[in-house]
Amino acid sequence: MGNGRGGSSGQSGLACLIIFSSLFILLSFGVSAYAQPVDWKQVADTGPPVRELHRMAFDKSRGVIVLFGGWTGYGGELGDTWEWNGATWTQRFPATLPGKRLGHAMAYDSRRRVVVMFAGQPETGGMPNDTWEWDGTNWTEIFPATSPERRYGHAMVYDKKRRKVVLYGGFNGGQSLNDTWLWDGVDWVQRFPQTDPGVRQDHAMAYDSARGITILFGGMIYDGATWVYDTSTWEWDGKDWTRIDAPGPPGRKRLAMAYDSLRKVVVLFGGEIGSDKKSDTWEWDGKNWTEINDQGPPARHRHAMAYDSKRRKVVLFAGRGAGPYRQDTWVYAPAYDLRAKFKSTSTNSVKIGRFVRLTARVKNVGERASLPTTVFFYLSLDRKLSQDDVLLGGEAIPALTPGTGTRATHRFRIPASILAGDYYVIVEVIASDANPRNNVRASQATINVFD
Repeated sequence: MGNGRGGSSGQSGLACLIIFSSLFILLSFGVSAYAQPVDWKQVADTGPPVRELHRMAFDKSRGVIVLFGGWTGYGGELGDTWEWNGATWTQRFPATLPGKRLGHAMAYDSRRRVVVMFAGQPETGGMPNDTWEWDGTNWTEIFPATSPERRYGHAMVYDKKRRKVVLYGGFNGGQSLNDTWLWDGVDWVQRFPQTDPGVRQDHAMAYDSARGITILFGGMIYDGATWVYDTSTWEWDGKDWTRIDAPGPPGRKRLAMAYDSLRKVVVLFGGEIGSDKKSDTWEWDGKNWTEINDQGPPARHRHAMAYDSKRRKVVLFAGRGAGPYRQDTWVYAPAYDLRAKFKSTSTNSVKIGRFVRLTARVKNVGERASLPTTVFFYLSLDRKLSQDDVLLGGEAIPALTPGTGTRATHRFRIPASILAGDYYVIVEVIASDANPRNNVRASQATINVFD
């Protein structure tokens, strides 16, 4: 690899091109900051019938959010299956269906590529402790040797690191629960950690895939004398629960949470404190809660949320506020999301002092029009932008409305100060509204600089 600004001569080797985007150029040199604005946006007001206490999970292999069941408030429990593809809701009509229910829990098992559903409150008498799986075509009931007891108002996530569905708490019809269970696709196994979040129901959980941690917040807990709203944040590491006493949202029940893997935060919306329905949005980054001051969906509780990793948006559906039951669909995503992709180079080998033409394509996949921005091109010794890299120059591009893109092309002279060798080319989108966690992509483009 050739040398950049001074130093010894390098060794020749294969170079790739890395596409990287950031909020400010300073971010690329180790300054930690993130001011990316995010927006709530209503994208549909029709689809599944009005409901509450339904559940959703994102099927990553098929790129759809799966919804099942709930309560209409008028005709009782529901037992319908729907899918959201990012634009429309479609009802599915499988040959086999679980019984109608509300307050159940669902999670997507990415290893086995199925949505797992457990328990809930049924239409008829009795409360099941049944386990079902949705494979995109049909529901199949599973009959494990061991199962948690019946319940509703519990929460589940899929722990990708440990390849297990995690279940906690709920209400069995007589009392709230404080048990932790794991599902491996064959059987349920109860865990007995030294510490747990206590008996509770109507809480929410989300799985932080970057940290390999399950996050639990909210619900009603019994403190030995009365029922209270818990304000603590809890984390499950696969062995034990840990209480995090970080200032954050007021305690509440019947809220919803989802993990945004692009921005690496847990998103919390809504819920209920007494008769007060909430419309606040909070984010948990693993250390702190931050309230997001954005005009989002109307206040509600008993709604459902899931993160669509294909389209990089949190999706919220329905629930109930102070008025009627709802059937609105909202998405929560970066307001500006500029993606850069390498298109071409005029040559893969260039002499020092001569010119090379580089082209990248930038597209706005966010929810708002971006501001005018600049694309900078660097020659780098490695895949990470640093102060040792050589800035070739930049190309200004105009504001981009959502869904539109443009090419950034510029002819650069290779500076005389650089030493011969192979270099990575880094393209960086610079703008106050650029998304610092945009895609980093590699191509087979090679730039060899010679004397």
